[in-house]
Amino acid sequence: MGRSPPDYGKIEKKFIPNFVSIACPLHQLLKKNHQFEWKQEQEDVFNRLKNQLTDAPVLRYSDFDKSFIIYANASRTSLGAVLAQKDDLGKEYMCLAIVWAIEYFCHYFGLDLFFVITDHAALKWLQTSALTGRRAR
Repeated sequence: MGRSPPDYGKIEKKFIPNFVSIACPLHQLLKKNHQFEWKQEQEDVFNRLKNQLTDAPVLRYSDFDKSFIIYANASRTSLGAVLAQKDDLGKEYMCLAIVWAIEYFCHYFGLDLFFVITDHAALKWLQTSALTGRRAR
């Protein structure tokens, strides 16, 4: 038995911010005792979601013959990192974020060359501070 569009949304909503609220007009079409009527609103929402899934950044399988790039950032309350690769067209908290990102993504690049891209403010701080405790490790 095939999946209905709301089931597909379980996958896409991970990659599209506010997916549920954006897709609401499409979900309305599938309600019980509701007449299926495709209007301009549904067409616009469908095209918006389609563009968000197919425009950059696009998720792809990793190419282990290419170098990896880690984009990392951090604040006092969170860490974030993205593992990326260039396509064929070429088209203190920060320090913790970099360490976390490398440990988290290391199974993709192992001992191969990779790049870390960051705003480097934390690295400037690191050069001028006394390291103790967790920072020293």
